[in-house]
Amino acid sequence: MNEEAALLAAILANPDEDTFRLVFANWLDKNGQGEWAEFIRLPCARCR
Repeated sequence: MNEEAALLAAILANPDEDTFRLVFANWLDKNGQGEWAEFIRLPCARCR
């Protein structure tokens, strides 16, 4: 299982936990997908 798949599996296994979503957003930033990272971060920030 690659890193992306592992992060997605963690998100699915813990739907109420934002930590895994934020880690995935950081991973997306590192991999040139900053727009998707921001898309994930916005709802997480609203819920806080």
